[in-house]
Amino acid sequence: MFERFTRDARDAIITAHSEARCLASSCIGPEHILLGVASVESPARAVLNEAGACYPSVRRVVQQRHDAPARISDDDAEALAGIGIDLEEVRRATEEVFGPGALDRPAPKLGRGSGAPPFSPSSKEVLELALREAIHRKQRMITPGHLALGLCGDHTEPVEILRQLDIDIEDLRSAIERTLVT
Repeated sequence: MFERFTRDARDAIITAHSEARCLASSCIGPEHILLGVASVESPARAVLNEAGACYPSVRRVVQQRHDAPARISDDDAEALAGIGIDLEEVRRATEEVFGPGALDRPAPKLGRGSGAPPFSPSSKEVLELALREAIHRKQRMITPGHLALGLCGDHTEPVEILRQLDIDIEDLRSAIERTLVT
């Protein structure tokens, strides 16, 4: 499928790989593709910048979301306590052995070595949506604009990131679509 990508779209995907590795992610998520589109010179990047989703802003939000430690719900903690597991004791013992914040650090990567992490199912869906956008417009090549439209689906994490930046998704989508008119 990547043979149908323009050079800029390929660069966006290469950047997505790099971002996933930098963030110690186990897979390439749609948020990494958003970072890729926001970083490569293209009309889509210009639209993102104009809307307030420049690379540094998007990177900051993605980093915050990535760094947020996973929280166990009160119901889960109560259920574990019901079988004799004290979460605070587990945390204390773990930090005593491995250091403060040990449970908040990303797990080390296993398996595939230093290669690029695989695409998540939601990223594959974004790539498929980008292809559909190109086909719908009878365009032979997939551009960063098509990728950006694939990221604008209601179900994707990038939509949440863009909303966190106070960006109207429909306005963004319309502006990106205008860049794709042939």
